[in-house]
Amino acid sequence: MKSRRVASFVLALLLAASSAFAAGERKTFNPLKFSTGDFHGCPARGEGSDAYLNSLKNRDKPPTTARLYTVNRLYEKTPTLPKKKIHRSKWTSQQQDLAARWERQAVMVEGYLVFDAVKEGQEACNCGSTKYVDHHLWLASTPSASRAKAMVVEVSPKEWAYHQGWNKAETFRRLIRAKERVRVIGWLTWDQEHAVHLGKYRRTLWEVHPIHQIQVQRGHQCIRI
Repeated sequence: MKSRRVASFVLALLLAASSAFAAGERKTFNPLKFSTGDFHGCPARGEGSDAYLNSLKNRDKPPTTARLYTVNRLYEKTPTLPKKKIHRSKWTSQQQDLAARWERQAVMVEGYLVFDAVKEGQEACNCGSTKYVDHHLWLASTPSASRAKAMVVEVSPKEWAYHQGWNKAETFRRLIRAKERVRVIGWLTWDQEHAVHLGKYRRTLWEVHPIHQIQVQRGHQCIRI
């Protein structure tokens, strides 16, 4: 009986510690710490829409470590967050904590780029610029998968200066045509603004956004592009 009470007490302490840690996730994680600041006059918070989401998309400081996943493994491990186009400030504290726990992570996701590379138009994260825009890519478990079975991974214009050709869609279209297995490295972001696209143009609202590195797997080598 005594051993059961001790075990219950230890379990209660562990649960309390876990809850206390989780409750602090949203308070200890600040996406702005991963930004170098303004980009051509556009602040890391962007202009309009959800400022917090914009700051996630504008994390232009590259990660120093990244956890390796396949596309399917990432689907299995990541949680589901609100699928509505509402500001993060209106999420519950538990939802904000859970988001912070995952969005503070950098990932390396293996798969195949499929469909096309789409140069986006004006977006709040880029302050409505028509020049400095994102490129949308789709990463899937097989080279023949549709967009509905793929996850969106995005190239930010803040990365153009560090990667030759990343300002051109053709750079990524070559990889799609080659059907080579790639590793996409960057920050995890849940983009609640695209809920209507689920099941049509994406499998999940989790994105690798922004991408900081793309590696092509050729034999036993991974070659950066």
